[in-house]
Order: sequence, then structure tokens, then C-alpha cells
Amino acid sequence: MKIALVTAVAARGTDPDEQPVIDALAGAGFEVDVQPWDDQTVRWADYDLAIIRSTYDYMDHLEKFFAWLGAVSAMTTLANPFAAVKWSLDKHYFQELSDAGVPVVPSLFVEPGQSVDNALGAFERFVVKPCVGCGSRGVSSYDVIGQPEHKQAARSHMRALLDEGRSVMVQPMISSVSTRGEMPMVFFGGIFSHGASKRVSIPSGGELISGLFAPEDNRPIQPTQREIEVATQAMNAVPSSVGRLLYGRVDLVWGDDGEPLVLEVELAEPSLFFPQSPLSVANLVAAVRAMSIRN
Repeated sequence: MKIALVTAVAARGTDPDEQPVIDALAGAGFEVDVQPWDDQTVRWADYDLAIIRSTYDYMDHLEKFFAWLGAVSAMTTLANPFAAVKWSLDKHYFQELSDAGVPVVPSLFVEPGQSVDNALGAFERFVVKPCVGCGSRGVSSYDVIGQPEHKQAARSHMRALLDEGRSVMVQPMISSVSTRGEMPMVFFGGIFSHGASKRVSIPSGGELISGLFAPEDNRPIQPTQREIEVATQAMNAVPSSVGRLLYGRVDLVWGDDGEPLVLEVELAEPSLFFPQSPLSVANLVAAVRAMSIRN
């Protein structure tokens, strides 16, 4: 079986997961290449499976990326499937999770053409992010009580995104993020594999990160049974119509009551935290084997 790990020309060599995955799959007898999605010379039909890994720049070329997903889906097995990737890239899926009873971080959405006033007045401390984005790009935090000038900065941030035709997501600042960070929870073949601790420094007051993604401080962690239950609930709420998933990631934070809340569900996420859980690559290999057997 020949496998392509999909990256981007601009992201080649930036994924800390890449080498552990290559070593594990090659050690299991698979032939593995790392190929950029935006390299038109790649012969995708030569591969039995294309696994999306570090396509960090998709948000800059969204229409081309969707066209690539469709084209590659016709030539080989894409993991995750096109429908799953498209569903998870747009954070409007939060409404589906909420409707399914998943405990999620409260979220407001502002669409192009709408006023930002209601969103600006909803929370005293909040985060503004584009509905389609990754790596904390386009994200900034605001404290309109402690720093009143932040209100105008947040307005300008939202208006800039809306003027580009992009939907905006506004979420309250969760206090545990500054003390405990986030907990990404990784699944392979629908089965929980491992968790990790992730800390990201989000710019504030309208400042934005440069580069493909924000620096992270990632460490091993042992999730509780409750955290596994909430992450599993979120994965189970992903519509079955998106197809069979090779992997998924649910990012958790903790509310003021200490209960886990879902911050994101990632089905096209480059970071699966293999260095923080070295035995986890065996779970990926098992999921790939199961997929190849079914195919």
C-alpha cells in the first residue's frame, strides 16, 4: 500500500508529527511519501491513500483547496473524506454540536452584511476568530472592561474579516485557558487514542500572529474519564454523512465549574501530538490497516 502524507509547499518540514508517522507507517510495511497538496506535478492516482497532515495554508486558498479535495477524492482514498474536511473547516458546526447536547464553549456568529454591535456587547472578555481558519491565524483576544480601547479594536477586527466575505465567531475568554491551556483529544478510527496539553499565546487588542501558525507549548497529559466522555460525545455528534474518519481531534477547555467544554472539533488538523504520546503511532497504524483492509 502506497500512502501520501499531504502537506503544503509553504509548510514542508514544519510538522513535528511528520517523522514519527513516517517511521511508524514505513515500519509497518507501507510505502510513504510526503507530498504538497499545492504541487501540481504530484500524481495522486499513484497512491492508495492520501492522509491530510499539514495543509496549514488552506485558508489562503480555500476555493483551490476545495477543488483539490474534490479532484483527489476521485483519484484515491482521501483521509479524511472531502465532506468531513469541509464540515470541520467551518465553525458553524458548533450549532450542530450544541443541538446534539454536546457541552461547547458559548459562541456567537456574525455574517457578512450584519452589524457587529450585538457581538461586541455580549462578553466583557472575548476572542474574535474567523469561522474558517487554523493555527490561531486571524485570532485576537479583547478585554473591553480592563482596556476600553479594545472595543474599537475588536470592531475593526470583525469588520475587516466581514469585509473580506468571511464569517466571524466570537467566544468568551475561558479563564482556564490561561492557567491550564487546552486539551486536544485524539481519535483514530473513532476510538479514543490519547490526549495532550497545549498552550498557545493568543495575541490581544487586534494584534495577529504572522506565519502559518502560532507557536505552541505541548506536553503529555492523562485525561480523566469525564474528559474522554465529553470528547467522545463530540466525535459521535459528527454527522455520519461525512464518511468514515481515519482520525479526529477534539479540543477541550474547562468552564468555571471545572467541567470540560468543547472548543473545536478538527477533522483536517495537522497536529495530532504523537511526540507527546509515543505509543499513539501504533493506534494510527492500526486504523490505517483497518482502512486498507476495508478498501
